[in-house]
Amino acid sequence: MEKEAESEALSRGKDALYNMKIMCFLDAQLEKLEGFKAPASPQKASFEREIGKGKRLLYKHAHHFDVKDFYSTSVAREAVQEICMCLKDTLKVWGMQGKASLEDRVPMGDVKEDQDQLGKLLNFVLRDVPCSIEPKFVKRWEDIKACHAESMQRVKVIDECELEMGQQLGEGGQGAVYAAVWNSKSVAVKTPVWRGPMAGGGELPIEDIADFFKEIIFHAGINDHPQIVKLLAATSSGGMVLEKANCDLGKLCFADKGLPWRSKVRLLRQGSTALAYLHSNGRVHQDVKLQNFLMFGTDLETCTLKISDFGLTVMETASRSKTVRIGSGTLNYIAPEFYHGKPTSRKSDVYGFGVLCHEVISGQKSYGGEVATQFTIMRKKIDGEAPCQVQDKDCPPAARELVNLCCATDPEARPTMEEVNNRLLQLPDDWVFEECSAGKENEVQLREAAKNGLRDVVQSLLKRGVHVDAQDENGATPLYFAARFGDVEVAEVLIDANATLDSTTVGGATPLFVAAQNGEVEVVRCLLQGGATVDRPNKDGATALYIAAQNKHVEVVEALIEAKADVNHACTMEDGSTALMVAAFTGSKQIVKLLKEKGASIDHSNKSGNTALMWAQQQRHDEVSTYLRRQGARSS
Repeated sequence: MEKEAESEALSRGKDALYNMKIMCFLDAQLEKLEGFKAPASPQKASFEREIGKGKRLLYKHAHHFDVKDFYSTSVAREAVQEICMCLKDTLKVWGMQGKASLEDRVPMGDVKEDQDQLGKLLNFVLRDVPCSIEPKFVKRWEDIKACHAESMQRVKVIDECELEMGQQLGEGGQGAVYAAVWNSKSVAVKTPVWRGPMAGGGELPIEDIADFFKEIIFHAGINDHPQIVKLLAATSSGGMVLEKANCDLGKLCFADKGLPWRSKVRLLRQGSTALAYLHSNGRVHQDVKLQNFLMFGTDLETCTLKISDFGLTVMETASRSKTVRIGSGTLNYIAPEFYHGKPTSRKSDVYGFGVLCHEVISGQKSYGGEVATQFTIMRKKIDGEAPCQVQDKDCPPAARELVNLCCATDPEARPTMEEVNNRLLQLPDDWVFEECSAGKENEVQLREAAKNGLRDVVQSLLKRGVHVDAQDENGATPLYFAARFGDVEVAEVLIDANATLDSTTVGGATPLFVAAQNGEVEVVRCLLQGGATVDRPNKDGATALYIAAQNKHVEVVEALIEAKADVNHACTMEDGSTALMVAAFTGSKQIVKLLKEKGASIDHSNKSGNTALMWAQQQRHDEVSTYLRRQGARSS
């Protein structure tokens, strides 16, 4: 940290690679404060913080430029003026404004000169258009251009004439989306939109085109994940050719009939998987909302949800809390810390996802929908009000607890997206709201006792004649709940009372399946010893072995293999993937090895043509990839 601070102190305005006039203005103001001793006061810390921001801004302009992450001239001007204004106001509070005579307005002539020069530099980097560069910076800009060219090698660049453009599908803050045909295939094309004062005429400003190239380069780096909308190609002008969706999540969840719980939780799991993957790469999406999650397919049982629109995505670094750039997003989904001037973070994305979950689960628009004012929404967020009311009938209690936690006012109180994803996976697929009636009271008590591990209560109720297989409206029995919550003693009591071992819920899940899903190895062994069918699939075609491998439960996988589970069973829901394939996808080398040693095929390919090795490589699980290659796995 000391080295970094020392480097920042040495950076001057004349060293700036771009926005040089603005940086010289900032440097001149900070120079007036060199040697200044701030008096001990409540304002001292914030005064020194603003000076630190100014030095970091000078340092970044002198040492770093990347098409994916640079300061536009307008952002640089606003940042510099904000810093100078804060410093000037603090000096006034101290009655010391005469000591430095700070200015807080960058001359517009300087701004215009910087804007013109930045445009030329961007044209040089993006289009190889020659421009005048100070001799001391020529090598630096040549390297920047070469770095950009290397980044673009991952993207197929096509000519606009290859596209047959159709009608406009929508328009957002980062561009317009059109239906199109490319190579005889229906696609979506996202193009930049000029929103300046002279929109509608002339060429799009190069800074706006650079924003699109930033998105293209980032998108290309995460293109292989199944929950990321596929970037198929890019045009030379910055247009993006994307796979075409059927609709966005908003259109689906606000439909007249609403969604059944099974579909809601399935979609939310896919959405959380996408966002958790983004966060694992150190990125903050900054615009999590219903409209940026797209639906592929029309069957709720098989459709896929994917995240899109990375125009606002940024890296989350340790220094972002000190940056001059705060962030942005869509009003209803912006986290409350935004109103306190704090930068966005991964926890801000969690808040946005919590708002989205409220909407999907309740079928209501957040914060009153379009009629709510910006002030009303801000007040509700700061006061900790829920985005909308989630009722008992909408979801299991654990789901409501989770989505409320995501929308906590304090970012530190929110879970990570990985934790959100794990908790969504623990929720039942086949939950149905059950209103208790007097005639069912004893059956409900038996299920609750099994759920809470109350062995003596279970025995008492069974002795009173309560049916051992009393099902709730989802088809779940007391044994199912004992298995789900991992109580082997209760499971043994129920099995001794002749509970049906292979009873299924409406989703086709058996007690063995749910125990395997949750990693309850002792219950798994108990059920297998009692005679449970080891390979009975649920309605999605997944077996206990498949779900245990997917959730990386090694001991459960071992127990199921010992019980002669079919190691090559293909899950119909997951396009014909096997347990070994999904273990490779999640990076569990131990499970991959276990399955391989028991005869699982390492070269099985699903209907999409993917193999275990391909999935391991896509997810960058190097240990798994190396192991599979050493075992002779095919790469295609």
